[in-house]
Amino acid sequence: MPTPRRGAIPSDASPDTVPELGRLLKNVGSLAGAQSLVKLLYFLLLAIVARLLPEAGFGRISYALLYAGFFAFLYDFGIATIVVRDLSGVPHGRLNTVFSRALGTRLMQTAVAVLVMSVSGAILGFQGRELSVLVLLCIGVVLTNLAEFMHLPFTAHDRIDRSAALLAAERLIVVVCSITALVVGRTELAFATGYVGGSVGAVVLAALVLSRDIGWIRIRPPARLLWQEALPIGLNMFFAMFYNRAGVLLVEYLYGAEAVAQYNSAFLFLFLLQVSAGALMISLFPSMSRLNQVSVPRLRRLYSRISLGILLVVVPVIALGAILARPLLIVGFGREYAAADGILKILFWTAGLFVFNTLAGHVFRATGRQRIMAWITFFGASLSVILYLMMVEALYLTGVALALLITEGIITLVCTATLVREFGGFSNPAYHAGLLLTALLTGWVTLTGRVILLLPLGCVYAVAWLAALIVLRRRNEERT
Repeated sequence: MPTPRRGAIPSDASPDTVPELGRLLKNVGSLAGAQSLVKLLYFLLLAIVARLLPEAGFGRISYALLYAGFFAFLYDFGIATIVVRDLSGVPHGRLNTVFSRALGTRLMQTAVAVLVMSVSGAILGFQGRELSVLVLLCIGVVLTNLAEFMHLPFTAHDRIDRSAALLAAERLIVVVCSITALVVGRTELAFATGYVGGSVGAVVLAALVLSRDIGWIRIRPPARLLWQEALPIGLNMFFAMFYNRAGVLLVEYLYGAEAVAQYNSAFLFLFLLQVSAGALMISLFPSMSRLNQVSVPRLRRLYSRISLGILLVVVPVIALGAILARPLLIVGFGREYAAADGILKILFWTAGLFVFNTLAGHVFRATGRQRIMAWITFFGASLSVILYLMMVEALYLTGVALALLITEGIITLVCTATLVREFGGFSNPAYHAGLLLTALLTGWVTLTGRVILLLPLGCVYAVAWLAALIVLRRRNEERT
């Protein structure tokens, strides 16, 4: 029997071990479409809230939703990532048994998260109706994430089209219930009540669809090993949420709900920019986990190619968004929010750095190095506190956005250096360096308003796209 060459895929390996481009694009397309719809619905929901409620009411609703996101580490704590990694190698017949224990862990986390968020809200000084709105919105956010957790068996087995359709249906229920309650009641409490009702409907829908596929799930006691493996990822999520949301919390403390409304009108566009990136990462992670068990060099090449694709696609999109920042704010929220265009330009480029950091985090998690990412984000959270305190007094809301941009930039540098040390250099270092330099120049041009200089930079990107297409064509010819 001939001996397979080193690094080759064994003959008995699953055909799903190595991601195929066609299937990957299909998964990314279906999930990106669903997430685009979800983000658009979320954007429209908050735009309606901004128009039906006074500015202070919109600011309190925005603050409550960001507050709930700040505690995301409690109701997930990295469990979802570990579950996808483990389920990716489990046969369909055993999904019920393996997932039931993970669901028991998640239900316990959900109860703990609601309790901690409610108590923390009371400690922070929320009382009466404001506390009721905060608690209800926290419950709604936790339940919608619980419904999304029930998609993981589909995600792990590359049935992302079903997960995407379910996600869109669930969030549509939440948005319709929230808008209906707001139109009828015209109060913050009515909106929060409708949000919770829609979230309950989303959980019921997810449970019914999942039970039809893998059978009714018998909830099992939480798994201690799952907690131990997920702990670094949970800490990573907490630190990332901290440096992303701490600026909003600081603005609310120093300047009130109206300032939060101005900053949040720009901050919400970050969620829209994360659609394709999130879809790509979710689609890649099961394949990354399987690929890590077969050939780490192949995983490194996959990371190198995906990062090149991000530089080619994401940077031009962000540059266009930065140029159109003011019209986007006027169309989305009204002329009273147009003054936040400078903040939005900065946050657009922050979102680009976030994409790279998310990709690096998935590589660390797929290879069992989640502790590295936890330490990196801890460093970023510590740095962000210093930057926020230094810059918010001097530059107001622009200082908060700049502090977040600098934090993400430094984390990107640390992640890239760590990946090079752990796995070796990029496949095409000169090409990477050239595109990265062009991206930095593009960011400087859009932030300073020198739009005329975008013409030569656009020519550079056109040449880079042409070179990438030539390389892809040659590789396809070689395979043929």
